[in-house]
Amino acid sequence: MSTCLIIPVAPDEEEQDVALTVNSFKRFVPNAVVYFGVDQDYDGAWLGRYGSVIRVDGFGVGKALNAAVIEALKDGCEFIVKADSHIHFEDFRPPLWLEVAYHCTWDGTCYGASTAEWPTMDWLFTYGQYPVLPMTCEPVLAFPSTIAESMLRDQGCVYCVPYWGPELYDFTLTACKRYGWCTRQARWRARHKHRANWSHTRIDRQFPREPWMDEAKGNPYFTSMDIAWQIFLARHVRNPSRHPKYNQRLFEIAGKYYQMKYVPGYGVEFIYDRLGIPVKQKIE
Repeated sequence: MSTCLIIPVAPDEEEQDVALTVNSFKRFVPNAVVYFGVDQDYDGAWLGRYGSVIRVDGFGVGKALNAAVIEALKDGCEFIVKADSHIHFEDFRPPLWLEVAYHCTWDGTCYGASTAEWPTMDWLFTYGQYPVLPMTCEPVLAFPSTIAESMLRDQGCVYCVPYWGPELYDFTLTACKRYGWCTRQARWRARHKHRANWSHTRIDRQFPREPWMDEAKGNPYFTSMDIAWQIFLARHVRNPSRHPKYNQRLFEIAGKYYQMKYVPGYGVEFIYDRLGIPVKQKIE
């Protein structure tokens, strides 16, 4: 079986952390093919030593992931693993489902996996309480290529939210509500090297041009997060204006430049109810 590792790399990521991710994974899958999704303005020449660099038009972690996973599908990968660029894999077993690693922080605190509270999108840590998760943003996901192929065929994209924030929530929720592939907590473990602060290299730079920038002022990094949430709402909430993260102005701007089409399938609240996950406020 062929396995591909896809990693989005921000401008401030350090070589030692990327090497940690790649090398620790290859202890378990020596023949894994590695793809890095990077922004248009990424200039780290060292990255090519560890895998293939896939550059996107503009910027955005969702865009980078989407480009990398499409490249992996072209190469016939049977299993795809998405990881942050600062991960230590302590174990790995090929997934039979859509799975997240048993998650640990760098200092050893392990909480299993998390899902999102609805509709606030705050984190709800499971500690193994919910082995099946409809929506998660864990730093490591693994899935058979069937999932990505289905999404690409039906939607034209796999990671369809372009910017940082809800891109992983969207991926795992779409898989669950549309295809019945709800995320499971896997038997393998990964450790996340969390950073306390973002560097100025990431958020205070001359960003590649995006079409909405003339209409939405402010730092593009943070504005793009707000736009990403509006796209997420359009995809997963039948009444977006009732959701706590709804912003009418940004919702309208996003609608000019992105596909704001609702993902058919089971509703969020129906899925949560069946899994016994509490819902704070019903809005669908």
